Amino acid sequence: MAIQLDHDDPWASCGYGQASIEPVQWPAVLTIGLQYAFSDTDFVFGGVELITRAIVSTARLLAVAREAAVPIFHTIAAWRGENDVGLWMITLPSCAEITPDSRWAQVDAHLWADRDTLPPKKWLSFFHGAPLRSLDDRAPV
Repeated sequence: MAIQLDHDDPWASCGYGQASIEPVQWPAVLTIGLQYAFSDTDFVFGGVELITRAIVSTARLLAVAREAAVPIFHTIAAWRGENDVGLWMITLPSCAEITPDSRWAQVDAHLWADRDTLPPKKWLSFFHGAPLRSLDDRAPV
């Protein structure tokens, strides 16, 4: 499958759409950080045009993935208060408001469906320590 971009598309000049994506045995869709802290204009980080466009584009992608029964995994960033935020408190103190039980830590409703999965995020990287393979019931045991 190849993504076709117009030659004048700024992403094409960065190298996107230049090669095909090979099919895999167990495809899945992973979203990272598409939560209200970044999409809701009521929060200090929310409402940036790039994130708004990402939400709209991702919603279209997820609709296709759901039709094809491809599993969807989301992850969010959240902290348990100021002591958990660490050095982010120096430059981004509002991170302390993004607690696991706050609205800001919820996946944007334009993207979330009840059958989606929100695996625990153990480290800064979504992939480090995340039990994705064990959460995919299509993968062989």
